[in-house]
Formats: sequence, C-alpha cells, structure tokens
Amino acid sequence: MTAVLGGLDGLVFCGGIGENAAPIRARVLRGMGYLGLVMDDEANADNGPRITSGAIPALVIPTDEESVIAKALLAVLA
Repeated sequence: MTAVLGGLDGLVFCGGIGENAAPIRARVLRGMGYLGLVMDDEANADNGPRITSGAIPALVIPTDEESVIAKALLAVLA
C-alpha cells in the first residue's frame, strides 16, 4: 500500500491498543525502517507522543471514541 501511496507522511497509533500497548507498536514498526520509520524505544515505552526518530513521524494520539459515537448518535436522533 505504501508503494501505491508513494510513501508515508506519518503513522498514527490511537485507541486502546494503539495508545497503551508499546509492545504492539514495536512489532508494527520493527520492519518499517525502509519507510523512514525508526522507532525510539524510550519514547515508545513512555507512550509518545512521537515514538520515532526517523524522517517519518509515528505518533501516539489519544482518542475519545465513546464521545465520537455519542455525538454521532445525537446527530442521527436530532
């Protein structure tokens, strides 16, 4: 997919696992150095916000999924 896109501008981890599971983020990033994603082990262990030191940022961004769902439901009901 990255070849079709012509590379990456960045990679975002969010949600429960993306925000809180450093080992999962490490497994995802392990083989992505060729894309410019070079994991910073210390930043990853600290949950970011930026967990790469290479040219392409990988970010850990908190989300509030329940609030988004509630707002969407209210919009449908309105």
